[in-house]
Amino acid sequence: MGVGPHIPARDAARDCLFLSLIILLSFVLYIKDLGFYSDDWMFLGLLSNSSDQSIFGLFRAVVPYTRLRPIESLYVAGPYWLFGANPLAFHLINSAVFTITILLFYLSLREVFRARAFAVAIPLVYALLPHYSSDRFWFIAFVIPLSIGFYFLSLYSDLRACRAPQGGFWKWKICGTIAMVCSALSYEVVLPLFLINPLVVWFRARQIPDIHNKKAAIKVFQISLVANLLVIVLAIAYKLLTARGDSDLFVHRMGITEPYPQHLVRLVVGALGVNYGSYGVAFPVNVWRVLRDYSKPSVIALAIVVGLLVFFYIYRRVGSANIGFTTEKAYFRMLGVGLTVFALGYAIFLTNSQVGFTATGIKNRSAIAAAIGVAISFVAVIGWVSWLLPSFRASRTLFAFLISSLCVGGFLINNTIAGFWTDAYRQQREIISAVRDEFPVMESDTTLILDGACPYSGPGIIFECYWDVGGMLKTYYRDVSLKGDMVRKNLKVEEDGLYTSIYGERKLYPYSERLVVFDVGQRKTYRLPDAESARRYFGALTSDKNKCPPGDEGYGAPIF
Repeated sequence: MGVGPHIPARDAARDCLFLSLIILLSFVLYIKDLGFYSDDWMFLGLLSNSSDQSIFGLFRAVVPYTRLRPIESLYVAGPYWLFGANPLAFHLINSAVFTITILLFYLSLREVFRARAFAVAIPLVYALLPHYSSDRFWFIAFVIPLSIGFYFLSLYSDLRACRAPQGGFWKWKICGTIAMVCSALSYEVVLPLFLINPLVVWFRARQIPDIHNKKAAIKVFQISLVANLLVIVLAIAYKLLTARGDSDLFVHRMGITEPYPQHLVRLVVGALGVNYGSYGVAFPVNVWRVLRDYSKPSVIALAIVVGLLVFFYIYRRVGSANIGFTTEKAYFRMLGVGLTVFALGYAIFLTNSQVGFTATGIKNRSAIAAAIGVAISFVAVIGWVSWLLPSFRASRTLFAFLISSLCVGGFLINNTIAGFWTDAYRQQREIISAVRDEFPVMESDTTLILDGACPYSGPGIIFECYWDVGGMLKTYYRDVSLKGDMVRKNLKVEEDGLYTSIYGERKLYPYSERLVVFDVGQRKTYRLPDAESARRYFGALTSDKNKCPPGDEGYGAPIF
């Protein structure tokens, strides 16, 4: 078709290098100190005890827990097969995938936007938003950025097909369809966004002046619409059929567990409250809290560097005549697009209750798709406010300043949250060292209950329940019969055993000589063969023995 993108290839290469640099700086201070958390340990326990350590054997070991998301099975098994239980390798892979995802976002916008400043600013803001921070730190959630990456590859492929030579059309379209299937089989939250692709292609088609090329582009729109709808229907059908009769904790339940009007209100209020409240209207306040309560010289220094780089780069990329659009209506249209994408990012939760809203806890992992719309809407508002100024120089300066300020705020919050995750892993290592010192060898069928340790360091998870403590024991002692859990505020001492609960699931640990409580702080071990010994031990606990900040599963301990 011969109609190229709006931004020349040389400029696009510079933009990609700049985006990659900023993303690298956003990870560099903390990535080496991150570890494994929560569900990660359960999967490590499965992988380390697999009798077949080939990639196929490791894949089969985790499939029972990830069958709804087969790409996730590969994404869990593959890095372990290559690097073993080395957390840095997992986090480096995620940072690389995240960078590629942002570059694909930029390349997609390059096909659509004439304004280079917008094409750079939107993925840049998205990359630094703290709205989905746990996807940066939590290994088992790394499949979510991967699914977003496949989504942008699908979108970019459709847009490339729109302008490809006759022989290249089907190559790009097939690539886009494969990427869409991979995205759908990675994570569900991105599925509704595929309804956007044909509309973006239609918008691109309207920009093509030649009537022959425009007809071909409209053909891409029609094929994309049919293909995308078909893949969405097949993906949903696959997940419904796969989930049927499966009661596993890690398989998302379908259906609404509350009255539907109440569910809708919770969904709308919660989504708007976190994304445009905590990290919108209250964003400057939370940045100030970070600076006041958790400031670190290294983080502040690098944030200043990031801010200056972003300011001068964006300032230089603003056009010579206007920021991006020449009419107020165009900015409001862009805002509408952002809000639409934001709504679609949460649309999957219209069918189920598996959603939570938190600014810093692990339940914000599902906001990653909606955050695309947040980034578009933020840049639209910043662009409109800057456009209102009478002087172009003032508009250009304000636009660059507000974008850089938004990026600096996101950088500060993400790095502050990361500090809690790295501290959680440090405390994990101390607990693991104490356990291994106390139990050089652990008898099979032992249940170890950890006491005297906190479950959370801010939003970072130390150990909180049976799957991470048990997974840790299975990983280090190579024994699948071992079980573990944490003493938390909801632990109950009953006649038939100890009861704990998490996410509504209740676990029973019957009394026996192999039910062991290990006091991490005092390095003491207590066996609980009967209810009397349990009442004696837990009755002797003083209220100030374990001074942990209040926290809950999915949220951790609030930091602001």
